[in-house]
Amino acid sequence: MISDENTKDVMIAVTFGKDFLFLSEFLQTLENLDYPKEHICLHITVQNSTKYDFIKSTIKSWRPKYQNIKFLPSANPAKAKQDAIHYAKNFRVNYILFLSSLAHLEDPATLRVRFYNLVSLHLNGPSNRLPKITYYSAA
Repeated sequence: MISDENTKDVMIAVTFGKDFLFLSEFLQTLENLDYPKEHICLHITVQNSTKYDFIKSTIKSWRPKYQNIKFLPSANPAKAKQDAIHYAKNFRVNYILFLSSLAHLEDPATLRVRFYNLVSLHLNGPSNRLPKITYYSAA
């Protein structure tokens, strides 16, 4: 685990498109992320109205744990990404991680390892820009 003085604030931006698989597993992978939740902002947009209520009820219990959670419907994925960048700047996070809901993350450590590698590269001070990582499905 990264020491407290080196823990950076991060934002995870997820857009759930019209089609996605393994919704419960995907949300569980986010919840299992081994990174201090008080240093994570979540930006979650949903294009599939049939899953909106399920996702909203799932993340409702997460709110006290995380630094902040923004949850909204969005018909336009490009606008959702721009909103996420704006949100990240407002909260002055050090890093922003874009995740595709189509990415099937078999191992919850996938995100943890990527965060630790990213933070390890920038331990000598804050960055002037928001590094961006995007995971996409290979399918």
